[in-house]
Amino acid sequence: MKIRKEAFRANALLLLAIFPFTTAGAGGSGRTFSFKTDRRVAVQQAGFVPQTTLQPKPKRKTKKRPKRKAAATQYAVPSGIWGGDGIRLTVTADGATIEYACADGLIEQTLKIDAKGNFVAKGVHIEGRGGPIRIDDEPTRRPARYSGRIAGEEMTLTVTLTESGKSVGEFVLRRGQVPHLRRCY
Repeated sequence: MKIRKEAFRANALLLLAIFPFTTAGAGGSGRTFSFKTDRRVAVQQAGFVPQTTLQPKPKRKTKKRPKRKAAATQYAVPSGIWGGDGIRLTVTADGATIEYACADGLIEQTLKIDAKGNFVAKGVHIEGRGGPIRIDDEPTRRPARYSGRIAGEEMTLTVTLTESGKSVGEFVLRRGQVPHLRRCY
């Protein structure tokens, strides 16, 4: 008989868990009970105390991933000669050399443009002097910033000395144009 009574209580508890009930029928308050909200009360009224209590699973905290910036697509500046008024820029796969009337320049990295045609590169500006140059006289080499923009076959180049911030000049060059340079030395 004892086993039947416990089985009855377990079945009653199961029914309470599945079907909510109200107390309105037997002169009660009309309150609706459900397993989720009134689990402890229903279990106590049924006289059954389970070995383990059901608890909701804790929510997993998910880490927010930082948004990735789109990688800037860069393209190599086409190799060849770019010429302008008093300047020649020779672009290679490894960098570029610049010849002015009285100076030279060197970029020792691949010259790359972004999707809008802009570029920036570090290099050196080598100041020249007029007249004969002694063999043991090293030219003055200054760090420089070469920046500009390419639109079609035309390039705008700005050369700035990085130590002093002094602008060497702004030049307009065309691809494939061979300039006539009058060197001062």
